Amino acid sequence: MRSPKSGTPIAGGVAVAQSRTLHRLLFLLILFVTVTYVVYTLKLISTSRACHDGPFSTDTLSSSSHSKTLPVTNATASSLKFLNTTSLAALRRASRETNDGQTELRHVVFGIAASSKLWQQRKNYIKLWYKAKEMRGVVWLDNRVKKDENDNGVLPPVRISGDTSKFSYTNRQGHRSAIRISRIVSETLRLGLKDVRWFVMGDDDNRFRDGKPIADSEENIFFSYGMAYGGGGFAISYPLAKALHKMQDRCIQRYPGLYGSDDRMQACMAELGVPLTKEIGFHQYDVYGNLFGLLAAHPVTPLVSLHHLDVVEPIFPNVTRVEALQRLTIPMKLDSAGLMQQSICYDKSKSWTLSISWGFAVQIFRGVFSPREMEMPSRTFLNWYRRADYTAYAFNTRPVSRNPCQKPFVFYFSKAEYNSTMQKTVTEYERHRVPHPECRWKMADPSSVDKVVVYKKPDPHLWDRAPRRNCCRVLKSKEKGTVVIDVGMCREGENNLNIRTKMKVEISYPTFMSTRKVDQKKRNFSGAHSQLPVAGAIRRQVYRQVGWTPPVEGWVKWNLDGSVTSQGASNGGVLRDRGDKSVWFESDSITAVNFVKKGVPHHHPCFGIVSAIRKDLDRIKQDHDSHVFHVGNFVADALADLGHSYPLGLHVIPDVPISISHLVFSDCSGVCFPILCLV
Repeated sequence: MRSPKSGTPIAGGVAVAQSRTLHRLLFLLILFVTVTYVVYTLKLISTSRACHDGPFSTDTLSSSSHSKTLPVTNATASSLKFLNTTSLAALRRASRETNDGQTELRHVVFGIAASSKLWQQRKNYIKLWYKAKEMRGVVWLDNRVKKDENDNGVLPPVRISGDTSKFSYTNRQGHRSAIRISRIVSETLRLGLKDVRWFVMGDDDNRFRDGKPIADSEENIFFSYGMAYGGGGFAISYPLAKALHKMQDRCIQRYPGLYGSDDRMQACMAELGVPLTKEIGFHQYDVYGNLFGLLAAHPVTPLVSLHHLDVVEPIFPNVTRVEALQRLTIPMKLDSAGLMQQSICYDKSKSWTLSISWGFAVQIFRGVFSPREMEMPSRTFLNWYRRADYTAYAFNTRPVSRNPCQKPFVFYFSKAEYNSTMQKTVTEYERHRVPHPECRWKMADPSSVDKVVVYKKPDPHLWDRAPRRNCCRVLKSKEKGTVVIDVGMCREGENNLNIRTKMKVEISYPTFMSTRKVDQKKRNFSGAHSQLPVAGAIRRQVYRQVGWTPPVEGWVKWNLDGSVTSQGASNGGVLRDRGDKSVWFESDSITAVNFVKKGVPHHHPCFGIVSAIRKDLDRIKQDHDSHVFHVGNFVADALADLGHSYPLGLHVIPDVPISISHLVFSDCSGVCFPILCLV
């Protein structure tokens, strides 16, 4: 059928028209996409600044540092910071430097969390490290405090934290001030300070069971191995702080059941996908007792912070905590990079091992110890739960030796100066006067040394090189009673251990002069700070290292203990010998020991059995009775408890029961435990 006018088929005309319309639509769609792509590309090129924009970047940081959270210097009120050219190396390692230069102190802002109740006491710690003319920081308190005119110009400005009552907190073991402390990052950012690259934040340690970069394993299990603990300090890059500020309040609302501020920060970091970069030189020190073992074997890394100083002994003996830290700042000003860095060397002529913790202490040991042993901290401390559990640390430790000949002679830092002629620092260390047990080793006695002098050239670029422990050399001394040591970079091929094959040490054990009148002063196996009581002196609490000690040659040691339950009583004992001439009885019951030594009156209910024991002891050629702390009598205690499972009568067990084999092994291995004593 044709159209009357043109004769063109109607169906074909419709198909041609539809085809032209479809082509036109496809062309317009392609043109629109092309124009959009060109415009977007031109806009992106014109606004790009080498990838410096975005939620995790800033004009002062390269992209490599866009998502760094780093445990850094302690920013709490009860700790000491050493943020200077040394500790700034940690921040520089965490990111590439920009074209504007290296990260300096002016690029760091401190956010210090503090409690108004403890402010008067703990502000003295801040005064030791904060330099108002060189540093920027803010102290955040929960309430207003009375102003002191003497604090003007020596402390950071004080501000009051914002209201956190709208946030939910449901942890029954913690305190809701954790929310306030966790928000200090955002509050410090909102101050609008210029030219900031890092925020260094910290907690108020008085209220929180914080962890540390060297935290014990138990706390990492309870909290997280991926958490930066606030007490020991952590640093957050500026771009990360901006990203955190945008979502932190919403994030905090999602975790009302968390314990402290640390794990709230870690939870928010996890939501942002930002991992933790750990630096082992930033110390939380969640321990009690004596820090000597940790500080004398500091790892090969810059010392940046010391935390929880209120719960440990002063790092130097016979002074207050503040005075001890003031003394430590003297070598810090001369060579901050080398502060507390350990060096190990040997005196070949005397067969001594010397360990130098520069600016802190020097130890002299009889005999030769390998560097592998010396770089392990000795157990002079308890963990955060006040337990002598040496398996609960995420780092290696070694027991304090109970061999009287292996007790170190400790020399503490006393003074320092810079010798411009030699271009070296000269530090002196005076001997810590504590009683030492008698030693029968046939070698030079370190007790003749009164002072150690150490020469060291300052090395501000120490941490710009690959980490390596400095070497030390024992020099000839013209002054009697003085040991002179030179510390510095290791020379080509220098290795002190090549002297080991040339040394032979003859070991002999001490003997006691009498049977029942043993001088207890000669048996003082105490820690580095332990002292015997002096008449008229004020008694104080110190930690001593206590454990089972083996008998000397020719003696048999018999450890005894008892156990009483509602079902009856049981006794236990263990015999360990080095001969059969004399018997040494040891118990953790000082009452029982005194009964046997001194006897009891006729009217005493125990007169009969005590008299029988004393009569039997008179048959022994030589005997000695002594008291030991419970931790040194674990095997006898376990046997006494085990006795309840045996029938009535005397039972001799030739083999060690499996249930107490670990205790016997600990005694044989020389395991010691810190015990709090009054001296």
